[in-house]
Amino acid sequence: MSPRQLRAIETRSRLIVAAAEEIEQAGYAAASVASICDRAGVTKGAMYFHFTGKDDLAAAIIRSVAHPISARASTLLAAGMAPPGVLGGVTHHLSRLLTEDVVARCSIALVHTPGGDLHRVPNLCSDWTFTVWRLVHRSAASGLIRVGAGVPAVARLVTATVTGHIQSIALRGPRVAEDIDASWALLEPALFEPALFEPALFEPALFEPGGFADSSRH
Repeated sequence: MSPRQLRAIETRSRLIVAAAEEIEQAGYAAASVASICDRAGVTKGAMYFHFTGKDDLAAAIIRSVAHPISARASTLLAAGMAPPGVLGGVTHHLSRLLTEDVVARCSIALVHTPGGDLHRVPNLCSDWTFTVWRLVHRSAASGLIRVGAGVPAVARLVTATVTGHIQSIALRGPRVAEDIDASWALLEPALFEPALFEPALFEPALFEPGGFADSSRH
């Protein structure tokens, strides 16, 4: 990759992070292209080289963290981790991501902004929902769902609980992570049979904030 291409990738990434910070602080309506460019340290010309305007930049924020959960779940399942363990791991990562990654938090807020079409952009919430259903089905197939708990009921309960916390991020801010972790601590033993959690398959770096999303943020 040439130095010019690297600079372009860096500029795009800086604009996405700066826009997320500005939108989180001022709100989407009040955040201006000028203020975003100032925060990113780039010219308006550079911004318009990468994005057609603020709406396009907002969509890029959402897309940049659209598929980290499902991608990592696939990796961990392929490594042999039991589905409930994968679900617990990605749930914890989601809470950490919302605590420490302004782009992830902003993407949630943008998806739930009234009006417009940003909710149609593939996003972290839809990725989370898809992953929950997938892992609950895998858990059932492995005999790891407690007797009497059906797949639809378990998937809907987990999804509703966590997405409910996610949607409260505008009020709770980073503290929503504590709510997610606390809810999962109650749900996991009630819904799933104990599964062996193989330490060798757990890689802490995989769950670090930014570990899922950074590769797509350009």
